Amino acid sequence: MFRFGRAFGIAAAGALALAAPAFAQSVSTPSASPVPEIGRVSTAERHDVPSDATPKRTYVVDRAAIESYGMRTVADVLRFVPGVLTFGYGAFGAQTNYGILGTSSSQTLVLVNGIPIADPTSGSADLATLSTVDVRRVEIVESAGSTLYGSSAVGGIINIVTGAPSAVSIGEGSFANRDVRASVTRARLQASVEEHTAQNAFAYPKQDGFPAGVRRNADARTNAATVAYRIGEPAALQAETRLSIDSAALGVPGSLKFPSPNARQDASRLTASVTLQRTGVAADTSLTASVVTRRLLYDDPSSGPESDTNTSRSRLALKRLSTAGSGTVLLGLDASADSALIAPSPATQIGARASSVALYGQFETTLGGHLSLEGGLRGENDGGQGSALLPSLGFVARSGALRLRAAHATAFRVPTLNELFYPGFANPALLPERSVATDASIATGAAANVSAGYFARDSVNLIQTLSLNGRFFPANVARAAVRGLRFDARTAPEAHSGVTSSVSVVDTYRAQNLSPGTQPSRLAYVPVLDVVLSMERPLRSTGVGVGVSARVQGPHRESAGLRGGQTLVDGFVRAHVAGGVLTLRSRDIGDERSMPILGYPAPGRTFEIEFGTR
Repeated sequence: MFRFGRAFGIAAAGALALAAPAFAQSVSTPSASPVPEIGRVSTAERHDVPSDATPKRTYVVDRAAIESYGMRTVADVLRFVPGVLTFGYGAFGAQTNYGILGTSSSQTLVLVNGIPIADPTSGSADLATLSTVDVRRVEIVESAGSTLYGSSAVGGIINIVTGAPSAVSIGEGSFANRDVRASVTRARLQASVEEHTAQNAFAYPKQDGFPAGVRRNADARTNAATVAYRIGEPAALQAETRLSIDSAALGVPGSLKFPSPNARQDASRLTASVTLQRTGVAADTSLTASVVTRRLLYDDPSSGPESDTNTSRSRLALKRLSTAGSGTVLLGLDASADSALIAPSPATQIGARASSVALYGQFETTLGGHLSLEGGLRGENDGGQGSALLPSLGFVARSGALRLRAAHATAFRVPTLNELFYPGFANPALLPERSVATDASIATGAAANVSAGYFARDSVNLIQTLSLNGRFFPANVARAAVRGLRFDARTAPEAHSGVTSSVSVVDTYRAQNLSPGTQPSRLAYVPVLDVVLSMERPLRSTGVGVGVSARVQGPHRESAGLRGGQTLVDGFVRAHVAGGVLTLRSRDIGDERSMPILGYPAPGRTFEIEFGTR
């Protein structure tokens, strides 16, 4: 299947290369792309900067791409982002593992408007049910970021920036997928709502030792609602409050090896924040108070009593950005408190708490207009896990159209509340994981933007699950080393009548588990080769918009052994119809029918039709 999918992906991209010019109009505005690098970004330096002024590589998925490809969840947004790997456990709603440049979900920091949203018990966020209805763009920083953000920013950062423009849409697709969403944006008010349902009763072929069958108990229903209101003037004191509520009810069919035909899961999350910001002539100051609460209820009548977990994460962030001449100083204070009530069964409940406080600073300066330098340091105390100093350095050098950037930083991950407190499993003596990362790239920009880069990461004290006398428990026994090369090329839309093409190749030639006492082995879920191809002509006021994206991944290792690679090809066609926009989409056009995770088949080719105002 891998060979067929790869051939189909290349053929589809080639066919679009021939067909796209027929749809193209002569335009001068930039084309939207699933993964464009845009003018300014806010995540890499924790304040707004030009994208070519930061040593940290940042990709942006904008609202146009979200609408064109029908990215209903943040997991969909990451589907074709170079360097970001996702492995789903099924169709819409199923859990998705994610990571940046060889890291795991718990080593990848996920933010909404700069606020961490990962569950403190698991260390990861459920991106497969996190709606994009209110998302304006998603910034992905592919570099260690613990100096500015603290725990979990080992491989990079995914920052979900809200504030989508006003729009209404309704869509229907394969496996009874139905989606209704609406958002409204006014001068001070933003509000959005969405409901998505799917039956997900899809057939899967015989493969990997499992007989053919139909996936049952995989239905999903998600709801999301957000409201935000801002007062004050931009040049004075402003205040913004934001409230977001989302929920998901779904079947959990389990592995084909150990099916769970009656297991159900209900999850709900509430995110509330208040931000005060004062903008001055030479300094900006902001204060954000936030709370994220989540409830997760899992029930499988055939295997045991239900489990219930309630978590809360409160956070206070104070930040001051000062500018003098060509220099910028960023100073900040982060304080957070996590709590959880873990109930593996109605008869067993345990409370868990953790807290942290940190001071950080970063200095940025430009010398002669050709060299930008930055240096930062974070001092953090994580309660029982001790204290840490986290320095970072970086630079950007320019010479004509050439741009050289490099960053060297330390990073860490604090143990989760489950790893510290879960009954019968925890290890209260765990220490934070530690990493040192280096990233460097050289790029040139003209009619085509071409870049080549190198990345490296060495990690110690990695937490690994061990077994002793029939008991499983986590311990700081693992080490890992990652080395890789990457190449990116992207054409400018002005050079091809509004059509943009791109190719990205990530070669993670080394991703080794170097744990003492074991034979070196390949890290799980890190293929050596990952290639992303894209070609797009976005919808304009006239004409037709078309696009296709393909991802070719090499084989990866799991605990059960080596797993085959896969090729995914998605495409869309958009046109103005009856005062709105009609969109036809297909996912997995080649009907790969792969099994990205052993025992969890993918749904294969799907179709969708949508009508909306944008």
